[in-house]
Amino acid sequence: MDELEFNVTAQPPPERSAVLNFAESLNEGLRDLLRGRAVTGKSADDLFKERGPLAAFAARLDAAHAFGLITDSERRDLDLIRQIRNAFAHVSLGSLADISFDQPAVRVRCLQLADFPPDLVREAEAVGWLPLYDPASPRDRFIGACIFHWVTLKIRRDRVDRVTAPERITLSDLGWAIRQLRETR
Repeated sequence: MDELEFNVTAQPPPERSAVLNFAESLNEGLRDLLRGRAVTGKSADDLFKERGPLAAFAARLDAAHAFGLITDSERRDLDLIRQIRNAFAHVSLGSLADISFDQPAVRVRCLQLADFPPDLVREAEAVGWLPLYDPASPRDRFIGACIFHWVTLKIRRDRVDRVTAPERITLSDLGWAIRQLRETR
């Protein structure tokens, strides 16, 4: 998750590639964020393997939100990005030319994404990530949201505290808990 999948200032890739690459970067970002909260070892690794319960973008999104690792608005935007990705990923080979940011269902979802904040637009322009950002453009809105959320996930991952293996419960702790339960009856 340390680099975006492609440089947006270079020759723009076809729209389908752009959507799939950005969405995959976000999917990996969610995985890295969740892995940062998991203990190391096989049980955590199994969660993320190909058919594991946290293999899919939607599952990672739900888990990250449920564990308080992303906000409600981030969850909303990331789910819209996931839906846009699905629209581009699940078209038949014969209709690939038909899928674009101008397709009504895609356009509506893109324009529902939170607008990229003006001060961050200036920062992204300064590093060449958003050379000519137009918030009315579905493509620009999608790319802006992806960049914003990718950076946010990276910051959150770097700040998350790794969980260590649970400590053993002592007999005195168990005794105390039992006494507390007995007193509440």
